[in-house]
Amino acid sequence: MTVSHNCSPRNAAATLALLALVCTAGCGGSEAPQPGPKTAAPRPKAAPQTAPDIEPLPEGTYAMRVGDIHIVQVFYATDRAPFPSTLPPWNGWQPFALPAGILLSGVFVFHRWRQKHRFVARIVALVALGVSARMFHAAILERQERLAAARRGEHWYGSQRNEARGTNPLQLGVCEVSIPPDHRVGLVESPSILRLELSEDPQKHVVLQSVKRLPDDEFFHELRQCVDGSDRKQAFVFIHGYNVAFDDAVRRTAQIAFDLRFDGAAVCYSWPSHGGMASYTRDEANIAWTVLHLEEFLQSLATHSGAKTVHLVAHSMGNRALTQVLERMALRSPHATTVFGQVILAAPDVDADEFRERYAPALRQLARGSTLYASSNDRALAASTSIHGYNRAGLSGEHMLVVPGVETVDASPVDTSVIGHSYYGDNPQLIRDLRAIVDEGLPAENRAWLKKMLRQPDVAWWTFLPDAAKEPEPEL
Repeated sequence: MTVSHNCSPRNAAATLALLALVCTAGCGGSEAPQPGPKTAAPRPKAAPQTAPDIEPLPEGTYAMRVGDIHIVQVFYATDRAPFPSTLPPWNGWQPFALPAGILLSGVFVFHRWRQKHRFVARIVALVALGVSARMFHAAILERQERLAAARRGEHWYGSQRNEARGTNPLQLGVCEVSIPPDHRVGLVESPSILRLELSEDPQKHVVLQSVKRLPDDEFFHELRQCVDGSDRKQAFVFIHGYNVAFDDAVRRTAQIAFDLRFDGAAVCYSWPSHGGMASYTRDEANIAWTVLHLEEFLQSLATHSGAKTVHLVAHSMGNRALTQVLERMALRSPHATTVFGQVILAAPDVDADEFRERYAPALRQLARGSTLYASSNDRALAASTSIHGYNRAGLSGEHMLVVPGVETVDASPVDTSVIGHSYYGDNPQLIRDLRAIVDEGLPAENRAWLKKMLRQPDVAWWTFLPDAAKEPEPEL
């Protein structure tokens, strides 16, 4: 629940490529403006609601204190193919080939054009230097993480499908993720090349400390123990978007659980995203391939976890798998009542018309509550709309998707990021809103930092009040 996809913090090339695509998509003619929405009449005053503050860390819930850092336990399910614990020398250095090629290309262009096209040559050389430096940095960090996994005897999950014959594609396990002492809400702190950080430091960064694969029965035994140890007997499952590596998905899950102060089991479902803008169509194929596996896992989780409530959080392309799973479950059991708690659909890269006609009925049937976050600043979904030719459910503005039974929240007023696609986990105000939904079950009408918007009497959604973006970041 890293274009960057989700926008993996490691893939600078993907980000630059996406920006180029967005610029191309945005250079066409604009559509005729439509009448703007009207603010709804003030709703009746209820008991005053304030944005929930984040309390001090309770003992024995979602994190364990070790010295001055916290360890978050993240259960995982994945249909990615595992690498062996050993690291062949060539495979370990192969990621450095592409950044080296980019750097050499920049040097070549600069050398050939430096006389006739001096300005262009300098720009190309600088861009090549910056991209290659970021990619070298990411490759160094990835190699170090794989070496650490090899030393621990752990598997490393890559971007390929787990298609070994005669075996279940799903692998289950548990991870430990450390949260630094000075962690800030909405950040997955990572090493920065600007600070010349070439390795992860648990005192400064969110670090994946261990990955332990478990047999199915042992997995659900440990999961039940975690659920039983919580007051609310609940769990949440995060399904990431495209361009996300396994370790980035797990670290994001830990960050969300920690920032939400989630009392229960945090679970990451990671499908085989290839992690790159050029692999968007391959990720589309893989998100369709993972649907049956996600359905199997969610059914097993609802049956064997011991959780009274299972919340679902999906981001970007991950919403395609989740909505299709819910549709399949609803069609198979048309008389089934609420199966899941809150379902959060963040920046869904889903066809808006398909969402309205196919998936919304399943959400109304199977979920206690559903919230869709959209933004008009989402350049990634604007590019996806240009690619597919149809509006995406996660884009707001004149094509805001509003369907009965699903509360749509426009995050544009508080989303100030460059790409505008990862606000669900990066923005403290969104984290605060998520916590009010998951932790307190507050509907949009009772979240005082939102206001109701109307385009027609029966077409309403919610948006953040202007002052919400100016509120101080919640204290941890």
